Amino acid sequence: MTPLPALRTGPARRTVLIAGGFALLTTVAILFGRHGFAVSSVVLHANVGWVLGACAATGLSLLAAMWNLTAFSPLRLPAVETFRAQLAVCGLRVIAPSAVSTPAICARYLSRSGLGAAEALAVVGTAQSAQLIMTVVVVGSLAGCGVDNVPAPDPMDLAIGGGGAVVLVAAVVVLGRRVGVIRRGASAVWSGLRDVLTHARRRPLTIAGGLGASAMLTLAHVAAFACCVAAVGGHAALLTLTAIYLAAASAGSLIPAPAGVGAVEATMIAGLVGAGLTGGTAAAAALLTRVITVWALAPPGWLAVRSLRRRGLL
Repeated sequence: MTPLPALRTGPARRTVLIAGGFALLTTVAILFGRHGFAVSSVVLHANVGWVLGACAATGLSLLAAMWNLTAFSPLRLPAVETFRAQLAVCGLRVIAPSAVSTPAICARYLSRSGLGAAEALAVVGTAQSAQLIMTVVVVGSLAGCGVDNVPAPDPMDLAIGGGGAVVLVAAVVVLGRRVGVIRRGASAVWSGLRDVLTHARRRPLTIAGGLGASAMLTLAHVAAFACCVAAVGGHAALLTLTAIYLAAASAGSLIPAPAGVGAVEATMIAGLVGAGLTGGTAAAAALLTRVITVWALAPPGWLAVRSLRRRGLL
């Protein structure tokens, strides 16, 4: 088995932490500059019950993420160490884009736990794909239950999206046959994916639990966001809040900034203002959400990174 290379964040950690902190302070300064003391006043007078609800939902999201990874792994993973790995993701994402931190930490943890590099990447890819699929299921279920009115997708958009996916797969297949590096990489990934599929056939109930955990992960994230909005006195339909949260998460993944600083907050504020909240309330909800779900988890996340490294698991 070929292990993944070690994560090397130590030498540049201080510089990146300073940059991330500066980006956070800049974002906060902009929010306060635009809305004066309204943001600070709203946050300081936030409803404690809803704040605790947001904290509980955030903790539930960590447990769901742990279950999601464990369910799709052919290797039996210890619950405590896997939970530490999810905390480590929270520590690393404040100095690296979210699209990098989650697969990097999880794949490295699986590799150090005994899986080959290709198999570890296949497990992480399967777990993230399951979350994407279940996110669609969750949104569809909310819409089907009449939580809010959602227009049906445009058939032309679906056709374009499906055609683009087919073209992408075809391009990968053609290039894989002509380029040796891509062919060997694809072969390794397919080998790892076969192991994951074998695990799925042998333990279907475990996989079903993983799908449930994927759905719970999305619901927990949305619940934390909804609680933060309610804590500062905001109100919006649940499906609307779901759409705003998912749009903000997508913006954070696309923008290569630590924890998606700036892009996530801007998307949340714009979405909430569009849903009818005042600018100050929307800014306060976005700031409270980020403090609870990102920045408050950074210190225990770095402790988890150090703990896992001492145990040789990162």
